Amino acid sequence: MLACRDAGTPDHYVLDAWERSPMTRLPLECVRVIGVAASIREALLQLERPGLEEFWIHLDVDVLDPQWMPAVDSPDPGGLRFDELEPIVRAAVQSPRAVGMELTIFDPDKDPDGRLARQLVDLLARAFAPALGGTSGHVPRRD
Repeated sequence: MLACRDAGTPDHYVLDAWERSPMTRLPLECVRVIGVAASIREALLQLERPGLEEFWIHLDVDVLDPQWMPAVDSPDPGGLRFDELEPIVRAAVQSPRAVGMELTIFDPDKDPDGRLARQLVDLLARAFAPALGGTSGHVPRRD
């Protein structure tokens, strides 16, 4: 779990379960200290370790700071920016062990003009392009 935040965690049970699980957890505070690139390397070491054949990518859009992504039901300040999220998604989808991805928590009712949805689609297009044999993954930003 990369760039997670503990705000809103109902009790210690959830965190205890994570600590006992084989999943690696890199909280957002850690990502900010060691940097996005080092965090990606650490996550991929775990995701591509021997014995783990494949992994699924689950992306909750509320990992983004509400300043950049207000179209969520539970905005939580202090999240990632789009430019921090993009290399994380790109590295994950380019891994040969990635078998699929889901994007959740986006609330289209809070994006009446579709601008935020377009930003997400553009980010995904840039991230997936190299993995799909695209040239540079260049999709112009519409910030």
